Amino acid sequence: MKTLNSWCAVAIGALGLLGASGCGIPAVDPSKVQRLEVITYDSKTFCPKDEKKLEVQVKLTDGTMRATYTSERDYQFDPSSVEWTVTPSVGRIASKGVRVAFQPNDDVSSLLASNVNVAAVLKGNRAAKTTLELVPDFGCAPTANLGGADGVDGGPGADAAPVEAWATLIDTPRRGHLAVVHLERASDGYATTYFFDPASARMTIGARGGHGADGASGADGTAGRAAGTHRSGGNGTNGYNGDDGGDGGAGGAITVHVDAVHPELSDRLVVDRRGGDGGAGGAGGAGGAGGDGCPDLKKPCTPGNGGVAGVDGSRGRPGRTGASGPEAVLRVEPADSWPVAAWVKGGR
Repeated sequence: MKTLNSWCAVAIGALGLLGASGCGIPAVDPSKVQRLEVITYDSKTFCPKDEKKLEVQVKLTDGTMRATYTSERDYQFDPSSVEWTVTPSVGRIASKGVRVAFQPNDDVSSLLASNVNVAAVLKGNRAAKTTLELVPDFGCAPTANLGGADGVDGGPGADAAPVEAWATLIDTPRRGHLAVVHLERASDGYATTYFFDPASARMTIGARGGHGADGASGADGTAGRAAGTHRSGGNGTNGYNGDDGGDGGAGGAITVHVDAVHPELSDRLVVDRRGGDGGAGGAGGAGGAGGDGCPDLKKPCTPGNGGVAGVDGSRGRPGRTGASGPEAVLRVEPADSWPVAAWVKGGR
């Protein structure tokens, strides 16, 4: 049998970023930290709307290292021991267990003129500090899904509400020519803006239906009673059928307005109006075992002459895929007529 500590190490290794709940992270004496470092696993670039995974490492005065994400529990480091500053204020550092990541804000317009500087200092030892510069990569192909909510408790996914988008080209001093796409969902007032390099990427605008929830598993049947003073054991009851999966929601309508000065942008936009996937049917419950019987009342009961086992329940039916939304509407028109921010109307 695995010990608790070995189970934690296996779980953390299997789950990668999340660690194992309740395992704990060994404490570090701040006065014995010689060096603090924050690193990335690959390049220092990140997609403007996506989080960037980071690792924190410390070297102690005895020469040993502690780090986040390691599967060796005795060498793990708790990132909550660090104070973070992000300049400019375009996001935050989030940590949970041994998971650390930079999470950009939804409004990434500040990144058009600035990289991100992350400063880290160890609580209790301000001499242990470091900085890291992260660079936004506008060559990433962004995907925005303003679709319906997924179903819960076996229910259907929600239909996607209509989405409206406005796309033009702007000239930025530091990032060069970028496409800017502003999205709005009138049903709840949600709005967001994306930037990307149209020379190397395309953007997907989605209004997908919500995913249907998976059906619940059926309950197991009960075992038949033992024979006791009866010659035959009782029959087990049948397992219950699994619930059906929820249907996917319908895709929504998408209207895209493209600046007439830059009609070529229509080729850099992809719309996704598919219906949501249906949920999986729940598994059927197992039939109950037949009860033991007593073939000879003068002898102790044995498994012989037992009752009949119940039948396993059937798996529920999968939910149906939602209907696709209507054909997207493309309007190439002067940006001056748009009811959006002035800097989206034909650039700065």
